[in-house]
Amino acid sequence: MPVQRQSSIPLVIGVTFLLSAVAVFITAYAGQPTDALVVDSLNRDLGLIPNGSEQQVRFSIANAYTVPVEITQLIGHCTCASVRVSKKTIRPGESAVLTTTISYAGSTGRLVREIEAIYIVKDEMQARSLTFSIEANVFEPEKSLEGEQVK
Repeated sequence: MPVQRQSSIPLVIGVTFLLSAVAVFITAYAGQPTDALVVDSLNRDLGLIPNGSEQQVRFSIANAYTVPVEITQLIGHCTCASVRVSKKTIRPGESAVLTTTISYAGSTGRLVREIEAIYIVKDEMQARSLTFSIEANVFEPEKSLEGEQVK
């Protein structure tokens, strides 16, 4: 009884189609920015902080895109926070430091403060944002009989 051979034509057509689809995908996305900005952390917990103190917090921001990123706006979501960035334009592979100074005066308990960085990736028309969160347990320092604060 003769052995029937199956045609390899469907396999060749299937592999050719798959390779063509991969080539189209790679061509369509060549030169597109990679993932995003990379940060060391979006959240910081400062632990116990005495009421009336001022704390400075730093976040590192690295550009993992293949094009420059421009920080267009920095927003402290309360009047107790000021924020600045070490450089407004971050080139591919470079980093910047976002520094915020928060005044913990007049409030006690668990407090969360948010800082927002608005940025634009070069050649895109849409703004993006990163939101950083800083948490602290603010306590009222005890006072001695003479009225001086006890640390």
